[in-house]
Amino acid sequence: MARRDGDTLSLTYHVTGAIDDVSWPVPVEPAFTDELWRHSCFEAFVGEEGTPRYVELNIAPSTRWAAYDFDDHRRGMRRAGGAVVSEVVWLPGAEVAELRATADLPGLAGADWDIALTTVIEECDGTKSFWALAHPAGPEDFHARDCFTARLAAPTAS
Repeated sequence: MARRDGDTLSLTYHVTGAIDDVSWPVPVEPAFTDELWRHSCFEAFVGEEGTPRYVELNIAPSTRWAAYDFDDHRRGMRRAGGAVVSEVVWLPGAEVAELRATADLPGLAGADWDIALTTVIEECDGTKSFWALAHPAGPEDFHARDCFTARLAAPTAS
């Protein structure tokens, strides 16, 4: 992951293993789409340091995407105003699959970011696994602030 221009987040995800056993969504035209997390999907949760608010990004290999604002842990969910996933590149391979995405997050431009990177993998038989940089104790909850273990600093003035 990398931060550019204050409000742009670049992400690259790699999946290795039994790639042919994963049910990948079929590529379609990029567009905002709800409930992508129900199938194989890559996610990023981006929060302002020191505040409970955050943005959830869902990015599917189909190139469909979603962005939601939250006021606090799973509270105040709404479509993120101004947030756009401007690029999605899906590169499936025999041993490694890669997704690259760029998201513009204008509502978070001035703050340091705490980030949770997560992935939902759905196998062809319907089994799902949930991957994250960190999981809190108990059931998977990607929204838990304990998962926001990565940090990207706000750009400094030059």
